[in-house]
Amino acid sequence: FVEAFADSCGEGGKSHGISLTGHMMAESTLDDQTSYAGEVMRAYRSFGIPGIDMLCGFFEFTTAKQCQSAVRQYGRAGMLSELYGVTGWPLKATLSPAIHNAAFAAADVDAVMVPVPCRSAEEALEFMKASSMKGMAVTIPHKESIMELLDEIDPVARKIGAVNTVAVERGRYVGYNTDYEGFAEAFKEFVGETRINRAAILGAGGAAKAVMAAFEKMGIVYEVFHRRTPGEGFDCIVNATPVDPIGDYRFTGREMVYDLTYVPEVTPLMARAAGAGCRTENGLSMIIQQAR
Repeated sequence: FVEAFADSCGEGGKSHGISLTGHMMAESTLDDQTSYAGEVMRAYRSFGIPGIDMLCGFFEFTTAKQCQSAVRQYGRAGMLSELYGVTGWPLKATLSPAIHNAAFAAADVDAVMVPVPCRSAEEALEFMKASSMKGMAVTIPHKESIMELLDEIDPVARKIGAVNTVAVERGRYVGYNTDYEGFAEAFKEFVGETRINRAAILGAGGAAKAVMAAFEKMGIVYEVFHRRTPGEGFDCIVNATPVDPIGDYRFTGREMVYDLTYVPEVTPLMARAAGAGCRTENGLSMIIQQAR
């Protein structure tokens, strides 16, 4: 019945120029995926666009592997010949898929990026391998822990001590850091001609390390503040944490404030700084620079 029904729907859609797609809704666990995969694969042969259901819980796997398999078996044009992901935890808000998918479409590249929330770096890499992904963006809190799991680390990422991009090269999983370049370009546009004599970096994780590397390359003197509040005399404050870690800091209105967080669009730190007359910007510009 499954095959006959799907074939009938597929042929009807094809005759009217409509591509049939569908999603497997019973994949709350990897065991469920395995149990139901046979039924789905028999229906996939009639689909113009094999579908992936990404609306599952944060800890669960998706049907990306089955979709990839169907694409290869049935030779569907314009499907997911290249699959990319972005991982982190809890990954409740990320614009990386939207930005990259828009770029893929604009460049007519046969690829897609999907969110892959994972509690651990081990789980993220396991999923990346199982679904034959070509690459994966890595965000908080896995940028440092994933390094020991990879086959190779780019020298720049090794020096920074954090990885935000994993690429598959000749079957090997290689870690890179594009955070520092993305931040450097975004920061230059943010400050313009303003001279930055002293900068304060809030945080000490992977993102903060990338900001340090960028400032060193740009020749900007900086000081790192981890669980403590900066004093006066800083031209710029860069927040590399997901919260406002300096709630007791009183802005003078002269500081330039860059918050790597971009959801919400105006973070609590930015709101306080802007209220004092400071120029502010969120990390969306950095993400866009990385995508380029």
